Amino acid sequence: MQSVTWWQSTPPRTELVEVVHQPETGTLFSPGREGAGAPGFLMGPAPLDAPHDDLFALLDANFQVRRVATEVVGGRAAVLVQATRDGSAPAARFWVDADTGLLLRREVYDLDGELAYSSAFLSIDLAPRSPDVAEPARRGQPWGNQLDSAELSRLREDGWRLPEGLGAGFALVEARSTGSGQDRVVHLSYSEGICLVSVFVQRGSLNGGEVAGLEPVEKDGAIVYAGGEAGPQRMWQADGFVYTVMADAPEQITGSLTHALPSPDGSGFWSRVERGADRLGSWW
Repeated sequence: MQSVTWWQSTPPRTELVEVVHQPETGTLFSPGREGAGAPGFLMGPAPLDAPHDDLFALLDANFQVRRVATEVVGGRAAVLVQATRDGSAPAARFWVDADTGLLLRREVYDLDGELAYSSAFLSIDLAPRSPDVAEPARRGQPWGNQLDSAELSRLREDGWRLPEGLGAGFALVEARSTGSGQDRVVHLSYSEGICLVSVFVQRGSLNGGEVAGLEPVEKDGAIVYAGGEAGPQRMWQADGFVYTVMADAPEQITGSLTHALPSPDGSGFWSRVERGADRLGSWW
C-alpha cells in the first residue's frame, strides 16, 4: 500500500494506492480506498519501480547525486539518496531498499526547495500472493505499443510534432501509440531523471467544448484548458492536432516545458503566456 501526496494542491491532497507486481506481467495500480471499485491500471512488464537506464543517465547529467544516510521505511532498511540542483537546494530525495533496490519513498521539490509531492510505501509484502494481476476482471491493458526511432520519424514526416526534448533537461525516454488512422494517439514520456511529463498527441480539435476536470483559460484569442488536482494538466488544439500534457513535476518546472510544442494560436503564444503567468495564476 502506497501513500501519494500532492503538497502544492490547496489543501494538500493524499491518495492511497494498492500496488501489486507480478514478474513478466507487470504492475497493477488500484485505488487503495475501501469501496473505490475501480479496476486499476496495469503497467508492465518492467520491474516494479526500476528506472530505465536512460533515467539514471539523465539524473546523473542534470543533478548532483550523493548518498546521505541509512534510514528505515516501512520497517525496512533504506539508503537515502539526495539529488540537488547546482549543489544547493534539494531537487529530490529517494529512499531505496537496501536489500532489493525497490524505491520505498520519494520526495520531489520545486525550484524554491519547497516540497511539491511525495510517495511512500506504508506496508510491503514481498512474498508471492494472489490475486493474479493478469486476471482480466481486475486489470487494464498496458498503454499502447512502443514506437522505435524509425516509426517516430515516419510520424514526423506525416506532420506529427513529436519533439525529442522539452527543454530544462527533459528528454524523450519512451514513445507509445494506440489506435490507427484518425483514431491514433501517441503518448510521449519525457524526464530529466526525477520527474515525468506525459504528452498525448492525436488528430482532431476541441471545437470549444468542455473538458472534464479542466477550466478554459483564454489569452490573445486562444483557449488552453488547464488545471488538474493531481498535478499540472493542459490541453489545447493546434494545426489539426490535440495536445494533452500531464505531469508529476512541480508547476514551476512544467510551466515552461510546453514551449517545445505547437502554439495554440501561432508563434509567440507561449512567450506571452510566460510573461503573463502572474495574472493567469497557478494553472500555468
